[in-house]
This record gives sequence, C-alpha cells and structure tokens, in this order.
Amino acid sequence: MALMKAKILGRCHRVAWTAALLLLCCEQPGDPRPAVDQPRDDGQPAVDLPSHSERLAVEQPSDGERLAVEQTGDGERPAVELPRDAGRPPVERPEPSEEDRLWRAIADLGSPETREPAKRVLRDAGRKGFDLCLKAARMGEEMVVQDYAGFEMGLIGISTVMTTSMRREAELTGSPGNDVAGPEAAGLAAVILSEHPDWQAELLRSADMFERQLALLSTFGDMERFEQTLDFVMAQPDTMLPRIGQMLHASTCPERIRTKGLALAHRSQRAVDVLDGELKGELVTCLQGGRCGHYFDGYGSDPRLILTQPDGKLALSPRASLDLYAALRAQKTENVKPVLSLRDSLFDMLADLAVGEETRKKIAAALAADLPELEGAERDLLAARLINAGFETAHRPVLRPGEPDQDVVFEAMLRGGAKGAREAVFERVFCRYWPGDTAELGFAASAGAADLAAEIATRCPGDVVAATAALVRLQDARARRFLEPSVRALSIMDGPPTSSNLVAGEALGAALHDRGTAEIGFELECLAKSYPRARSLLAAWKRGRAEEKR
Repeated sequence: MALMKAKILGRCHRVAWTAALLLLCCEQPGDPRPAVDQPRDDGQPAVDLPSHSERLAVEQPSDGERLAVEQTGDGERPAVELPRDAGRPPVERPEPSEEDRLWRAIADLGSPETREPAKRVLRDAGRKGFDLCLKAARMGEEMVVQDYAGFEMGLIGISTVMTTSMRREAELTGSPGNDVAGPEAAGLAAVILSEHPDWQAELLRSADMFERQLALLSTFGDMERFEQTLDFVMAQPDTMLPRIGQMLHASTCPERIRTKGLALAHRSQRAVDVLDGELKGELVTCLQGGRCGHYFDGYGSDPRLILTQPDGKLALSPRASLDLYAALRAQKTENVKPVLSLRDSLFDMLADLAVGEETRKKIAAALAADLPELEGAERDLLAARLINAGFETAHRPVLRPGEPDQDVVFEAMLRGGAKGAREAVFERVFCRYWPGDTAELGFAASAGAADLAAEIATRCPGDVVAATAALVRLQDARARRFLEPSVRALSIMDGPPTSSNLVAGEALGAALHDRGTAEIGFELECLAKSYPRARSLLAAWKRGRAEEKR
C-alpha cells in the first residue's frame, strides 16, 4: 500500500514538473505581460500591457507644438500629448535695442499702414531719430529724396509729380518696400530740421553737399531766412542745385526768388548748340559704352537734351540732339538700347510746343525714316506718336491688346478717324481706363460728346481738367465756365500735382494750341494775372494762333 502511494506521488510530481516546464516553454522571450494578473496597489484592476507585436510610435508634428505618443496593435490607446518645451529650459529673448527699434521705424515708413506711428517714434527720439532719417535718406537716389523733402516743406516742383505718383502707387499696391522708405525718411528729416534752427546752422556748415541742401529745404517755411540761406548755398559748388532751382522757379515764391531758381536750374550745364565731329564721336562712344545718360528738359522756353557725362553735363540743343541721333543710328551695332532711349527723348522734344516748328519737322522726318525697319507693335507705336504730334505717316497703327502704350495708339486712331475708334471713346470714359481718356472726348466731334464732357466737368471735380480739354477742342462755349476750376486744379498752390493732373494738363495745353478760340484766349489773359499756371496755358494758346497766321 505504501509502495503504491509512493508511485502515485512520484507520478504527480513528474506531472507537475512537466506542466511547469511546458508553461515555461510556451512563454515568449521578452513578453512583458505576466502570466497571472495581479491587482494594483490602488485597488484598480490590472492593466494589460501590449505584447511584443505592438509598437510604440513617436511622431513629431511639423508645427512643433507637441509630441504625440500613439499605441497601435490589438488595442487602441489615446495619444499622450507632451508639451513642446518639456525637458528643455526656456529660451530668453533679449529686448531690442533703441537703435534696432528706430531702424524698424525707418522700415515702417515704407508702408501706409505703419507710416504715421513710425514718424512719431522717430520724432520722439530727437537727434537720434533725425540722424537715422538722414542715413536712410542717403540710401535713395538723391534727386528723388530731395523731391520728397521739398514736397514735405511745401516746395512743389515739376519732378515731384513723379515722386507723388510713386507714393500713391505704393499705397495702392501695399508693397512699397525700401523704395519709398528712404525718400519718406528724407521728408521727415526736413520737417524735423525745420523745428531746430541750431541743427540747421550746423548742417549748413557741413562739408557734405547733401546735408547743406537739406538744411536749405528745411528753411522754406520762413521766406526771409530761406532767401538768406539760398544766397549762402549758391556760393557753394553744389552739383544738385539745378533740381532745387527747378522746384523754386515752378513755385509761387516771390519773383526775385523764382529768378534765382531759373539761374540754378541751368547751373553746371555747358550749352552745346552745334556738335563738331570730335565731340560727336566722343558722345556716341560714351552712349554705346553705357557711361553717359540723358533726359529731356522741357523746362522753360529753351528745351534741351541734358546729357550726363562722368565729368559733367551737356545741354544739347534740338539741332545738336538730332545730329547725335543720326550719328548713333549710323553705328550698326548689336546694342540698340542707346538708340531706343535717345529716340524716346526725341519724341519728348517733338511733343514740346516750345521747340521751333522747323526743328520739329526735321525730328519727325528723322523718326519717320525708322518706320520701314520696324515691325508689329513697335512700328504701330512709332507711327502713332508721330501722328499725335501732328505729322502724317503712311502707316496706320492698329490696337494690339496686351501691348504697352496702347493709349497712344488709340489717340492716333481717333485723330485719323479710324473706324470704331470714336464709338469706343464713350466706353473707355465710363470704364475709367486712364484719367486722360476724358480729354479724348474732344476728338469725337459730336454734340453728345460735348454734353458728356460738360456733365463730367460738373459732376467730377477730379476730372474737370480733362473734360475742359475736350470742350476746348470741340470749341464748345461751356469751356470758358470750367477754365478757372481747371487752372485752379493744376495750380501748385492748391496741392501737389498728381499723375492725373499731369496727363490732363498736357491734354488741355494741346487743345488750347490746336483749337483754342479768341474767347478762351481772353479768359486765359484774365486768369494769368492770378494763377501762374495759366501763363503756360496762355503761351500754348498764343503759339497755336501764331502758327495759324503763318
């Protein structure tokens, strides 16, 4: 009996050991899950841990806001979010220095949304703000920043039309950038300087030309002090004084100051009426090499082509300019940019009514000789510009949508009576493609066009100049009623000129020259006594009448 019990007990022990071995063999290595669930210390049920087949995925999102730990496998687990800065010390960012803050304000001058707060920051900074404005002003083109300084001080010149247009375009596009920030800084520097006479005196003694001229502009608010400062600066060899001279002569200053401005406008320019062979060759080489620039100066009664050389400026007469163009055209080189650029200046000269009629005919003939060598839109534009200047061409231009300067072509089609062009005027006027379109009503030659021009002049004060130009060209009696508002709108004393007034003013001058009546001339005589701007319009009217008599 005892032996039987021992055998049974031995068999039980072997079975137990065999079961234990089988259990051990069935367990997978590395399996974190215990064979028996045990309750937790807090009394909560045991939590099954994932098997080795389950993965831990750590993802870092691109925004860097948090770390997401996701468990995948047999059971779904919610993501565990960790703060971005977990385990890292906070980053300390230093406060910006005063100079950094002021430079930020300089940059903000280029945006219409931040301009006024930036001006307050710079003005509150005192001399530091002024010095920084002066540095920023030097980053821009000197002529442009001087225009802005003169604009802020109330001294409005012809060139300010460009800078005012730049400012308006920057405000419309919303992306002016540094192109406007520098000139705006110059205008602000002039305003700040006007409030500190001791700073003015300091800059007037400066060896730097730009600082002396900024000091001069800043005194414009006090005419007596301005004239004294002007006499002082005129004694210095400043090369940029012609720009200030132009602004002065076009202003409403006393006559003696405007006379000084006229002298300054032509300072440091050597007048050349006839080109000799040696000088002609030098200028052609200079233009082809890109070392010389040029622009047309239609200012005053002596229009000139100003050619800028490395060692100074030359003021070429229309005759000399034409000789230079012929010599440049004779150079058969691949570089055509100088030819195209000089051709544009000749067109400006051709449109200037102060240039003699015989000279204008010679210029037109020289430009017309280029027509056979051109094609497409370039040929249309050249022919259109000749037609608009009053000269006939064999080629009739046509509109090419998408090409630049199609307004010039459209005017030429109107002048030539092209089919459908006059009907298109009304649509263009109402669609407001360009402020000068209203003036083109004068070419429609109908009672309806005159009525519409009169209605626009009555209802649209901003378009009164162009509408009056149309009425003058149509020789409508209502033109006299709107002549004074037009002159007032063009006058510098009533505010800065805009691109709209510039285009419309040119259209009014051309209409007075081409179609001005005796009644209109009498009205201009009266207006010229009160408005300086009316004098140039009166001169255009007189030139037109003199040419009619010839």
